[in-house]
Amino acid sequence: MEFEKFLERLKEAGLSKDDFTELTGLSGNTLIGWATERQGKKTQPWVKSWLDLYINNREKDIIIKALRN
Repeated sequence: MEFEKFLERLKEAGLSKDDFTELTGLSGNTLIGWATERQGKKTQPWVKSWLDLYINNREKDIIIKALRN
């Protein structure tokens, strides 16, 4: 995933970069590395599926909470 798309998906998920590193156990330096030209400004392949699942689960949690009220 392109780094810019990653930042968009983080925003969609309601996460900051710090939140993401805390949840995944990554260091902030890893994110800095993804943003560099040397790394091609791309994230690791697993990040897309992780964010997809996080966003999907977050949406389900919102719906479940609304139905319980």
